[in-house]
Amino acid sequence: MSDDTTGLLVTKVSENSAVALQIDDVIVAIDGKAVGDDGTVELRESELVSFEWLVTCKGADEPTTFSVLRHGERLELAGTLAPLPPIVPRTNGFDCSAEYVIIGGLVFTRLTCPMIEDKRSKNTSQAVFDLIHFQLARSFAPKAPSDDGEEAEQVLILAEILAAPLNYGYAMGLWKVLDTLNGSKIRSLRALHTAYTQYTGEFFEFSFSHGGDGIVLDAAQCRQSEAEILRMHAIPSIASKGVLAQSAK
Repeated sequence: MSDDTTGLLVTKVSENSAVALQIDDVIVAIDGKAVGDDGTVELRESELVSFEWLVTCKGADEPTTFSVLRHGERLELAGTLAPLPPIVPRTNGFDCSAEYVIIGGLVFTRLTCPMIEDKRSKNTSQAVFDLIHFQLARSFAPKAPSDDGEEAEQVLILAEILAAPLNYGYAMGLWKVLDTLNGSKIRSLRALHTAYTQYTGEFFEFSFSHGGDGIVLDAAQCRQSEAEILRMHAIPSIASKGVLAQSAK
């Protein structure tokens, strides 16, 4: 690579990338426009804008070409780009709704932007920002639905603990991000509901990747206490209509 060559260094690549970029590639041009070290391209004479403009101004299914330097060799790559799936849903009624699963009084729901905004309005900003920072810093992004029917990954949180004898001693405090149930990674509320209803073991062991220690509940007591917990808190079902509909498929 010559001393006068400029370009944008690739430091991270999505596993679902539509272009075969690799870490440490140097993008020197996009659609024939030279890319500076600071990620800018020339829009008009002496007018620089972010390279993202070349991508976001395109219509759907319009391809993008990349000129890159890899190990000193220049390569031409092309692909059709699309927006990255958001880590959490953004708009109530559009890409998210109020869904939940209750296990032994533990209320699990999907983390969404409307929930974050609600927390922010209640002066719990630091806790919210800590949670957001944790999710953004994760080494992987949630996976989109696959062609074989595998569902999209959701960020699940323990949002509340409803008072009940079997969960006595567990304090709620801040939101907790659900990691595993009985050692298995849980990808969605539907998967959580299925794991709960189909489990035949003695205990439910919940682990959390953010927000505190694990929780262990007696499985038989969870099922025996369902009706009483729902009655005490005026809740119609252990899972929301959307989760029940997905589980029935």
